[in-house]
Amino acid sequence: MKKIYLSVAIPVYNEQESLQKLSDRLMTVLEKIKEPYEVIYTNDGSKDDSIHILRNLQKKYPKHVRVIDFSGNYGQHMAIMAAFEQVNGEVIINLDADLQNPQKKSLLLDLYKRDTMW
Repeated sequence: MKKIYLSVAIPVYNEQESLQKLSDRLMTVLEKIKEPYEVIYTNDGSKDDSIHILRNLQKKYPKHVRVIDFSGNYGQHMAIMAAFEQVNGEVIINLDADLQNPQKKSLLLDLYKRDTMW
């Protein structure tokens, strides 16, 4: 198995409305990079259906998606740090689950463009 190139860490708290859209967009971009990748979601004690959506994403993408499930809400910083402790990638990107990271989306696209230029 090839070493993981890119790890994406995503803290999640009550994001059921955006998780599927985030995953669809993210997986489309990551597949185009053509490098081994992983996505680590940390459910930070969500009260909505976020954990069920995350478990379904994990089933859909078992080679790429991992889920950390906190028993309570410990805050975004702790959720990010928990994911960072589990990453395997050479490059690590942190995204928010609410789709509010235009600059990081640009970074993902830049990685894609870099790989397609060769």
